[in-house]
Amino acid sequence: MLRGTGFQPDEHVRVVGRLPGMATKRVTASPAGAFTVRFTGFAGTRCTGFSVTATGDRGSRASITQLPEQCGALP
Repeated sequence: MLRGTGFQPDEHVRVVGRLPGMATKRVTASPAGAFTVRFTGFAGTRCTGFSVTATGDRGSRASITQLPEQCGALP
């Protein structure tokens, strides 16, 4: 689940999550400019990392990226 703040009141927001796959949701920000979105069956791990971008139709934008850690056996 993700929470976004700082968007325009009632702004339509497209939220894109990227892992080895991709998922998209469309939400509407509250009158206070916040939203919550849940991606089901779509979870990053410390080995895969993830990236999420939220783009509003009035110009607001936010993103977060978690780079993958080194996983697996070392030589």
